[in-house]
Amino acid sequence: MYSKHWSQTLVSFKNPQKSLQNMLSDRPLRVAARVLRDSTRILEGTTDMLDQTIEDIPRLRKVLKTQKIFGVVPECDVKAAKEAVNTEITPELEQLADLNEKILAKLRRKKTGLQSQAQLLQVRLMSAESLSPQRKERSHLKSGGATRSSEADLARLRFLRNKSDRLDYSLSRRRLQNKQAKLSFTPSLPPAD
Repeated sequence: MYSKHWSQTLVSFKNPQKSLQNMLSDRPLRVAARVLRDSTRILEGTTDMLDQTIEDIPRLRKVLKTQKIFGVVPECDVKAAKEAVNTEITPELEQLADLNEKILAKLRRKKTGLQSQAQLLQVRLMSAESLSPQRKERSHLKSGGATRSSEADLARLRFLRNKSDRLDYSLSRRRLQNKQAKLSFTPSLPPAD
């Protein structure tokens, strides 16, 4: 029996491929070889995953060592910060509000002055238009400067109307800016220690 086994072993050493084919000719051996190959592939994939995981360990150590993840600020600190912001900003806001009121009052005075001038010019224009055609002709014949002055008055009236419109626009824009400045004020907290 030993001699037979040794003779097979010697034959397999002389021709290793042929002996391997003979050994694999059995079906269970082929299945075992295929399972072994699949297991090897799975082990290689697992090794790759372990390598990737091990590479991330220094970052994980740093994350896990961090004890203060969320910085919670005590309510008394928040109140103190709000009060500090209010005491700092309130005088500036009052000063800006006073300045805006002065500018608005000045613009209102300008507007009323321009409106009264526009009304006066409108009355003059209406009275000039209500002149009888004969008077117009006489005044036109007497002096050609009268039509020039009425044209100048019309141009001045248009100019004043445009200026009044611009002042209205400027006034509304100032009011809007003032409202936006009041609404956009939101106190921010100082950084936590």
